[in-house]
Amino acid sequence: MRFIADSDGDLASLREGQVDLDIGAIHDRGQEIETELLFEQSLLGAVRKGHPMLAAGPMTIERFAAERHVAVLHRGKPGSPIDGKLAEVGQQRFVVLTVPSPYAALMAAARSDLVATAPARFAQSVQRPLHLTTFQLPLQLAPERVVQAWHPRFSADPAHRWLRGCIRDLLSTKTWPQAPL
Repeated sequence: MRFIADSDGDLASLREGQVDLDIGAIHDRGQEIETELLFEQSLLGAVRKGHPMLAAGPMTIERFAAERHVAVLHRGKPGSPIDGKLAEVGQQRFVVLTVPSPYAALMAAARSDLVATAPARFAQSVQRPLHLTTFQLPLQLAPERVVQAWHPRFSADPAHRWLRGCIRDLLSTKTWPQAPL
């Protein structure tokens, strides 16, 4: 098994046989790509334990936007649903660092005063070893649908069906195991 970096959302690699299975939030799959919903995820905010923001009272949209943020570049595209929701209420977050993955964002938050956002299950699974505190975002965001996608030429392939079943079993649990300290 070989894992590759997140693509720019172009599913040509599935069509051309360069990728056998794509797992993520795929929004435009095209007609010939098969998908299966694995789970829906929400986002949480995360800051290092002892971050000054934690002592300042309830989290408001204005306080959240005013903090210095680390953003994740999703599938090679700038912006996120957070930025869209903030814009709807006349706010904009102050992004000082952009990284390629939620893990990199959480690592940056753990070692600075930056605020990260990451998928809830993932953030909760690493918050203890990274010494992070998570919090609910002060925004109403639709949950993100995480799917596994493949080209139909693999639909009946026994090995591919087995792999999809393993992925389904692994990711369909309600929580992820906590990372060890």
